[in-house]
Amino acid sequence: MEKQPSISRREFLKVGMAAVLGSILGGLGAVGYAQNIEPARLQIEYVTIPIAGLPPALEGYQLTHISDIHFDRTWMTAARLEETIQYVNRQQAEAILITGDFATDLRAADEGTLLAQIRALSAPRGGFACLGNHDHHNGPERMTRLLQQAGVRVLRNEVA
Repeated sequence: MEKQPSISRREFLKVGMAAVLGSILGGLGAVGYAQNIEPARLQIEYVTIPIAGLPPALEGYQLTHISDIHFDRTWMTAARLEETIQYVNRQQAEAILITGDFATDLRAADEGTLLAQIRALSAPRGGFACLGNHDHHNGPERMTRLLQQAGVRVLRNEVA
């Protein structure tokens, strides 16, 4: 059998330190992205959905969908939430659909601010929501009550 070349202690330490340093820098980069870039990233997509047999009265019906607000005064600040709500209202949709995770941690969120901002959503047919996993961790009854106070209909295993 042929003997495998061994690596020196110095080479082993160099490779090990490079791996550790790379892991630390990669981790710091991921944290920086999660804290500074992702929360400020408003992703907007306009999608036309063809529906066979759609009644003519619904032709051009526009919905606006918001997801993962994660209001908590740290990542999604009151000012950023207000700006997002204003943008949504400028879309002049017939109805607004909001899918879950309204607050990352409702204990850390200012319920009054969240209520006021959700209440500020404006659409002729109103707002409809379903809860996300964070909302269930925060207490689904509490979040449902808050959304209902804001005039949003919370859907649970139903269609509207």
